[in-house]
Amino acid sequence: MFPHLPTSPAGHDTVTALRMNEVTLSENRVLYLLLAGVSLLVALRLAKRAMAPIATLVQAAAAAAGVTFAVGVAVAFVAAAALSGH
Repeated sequence: MFPHLPTSPAGHDTVTALRMNEVTLSENRVLYLLLAGVSLLVALRLAKRAMAPIATLVQAAAAAAGVTFAVGVAVAFVAAAALSGH
């Protein structure tokens, strides 16, 4: 077919060997995509586990902000009661 291309020891020319490699690569693509999907699932589970302490810190900060707001409102009402004079 292509006389300038070397032939393999089995008697197939290089073009046939390349076509066989294309089939092998296309079969491996599915495997590669499955492995990539599994890797992403593992990464998501690990990321969720890594974010758990951060979520606790955010909840604590939100609770502290709520306490600060409630204390500020209480101080404002006490000041309003003291200034009203009744």
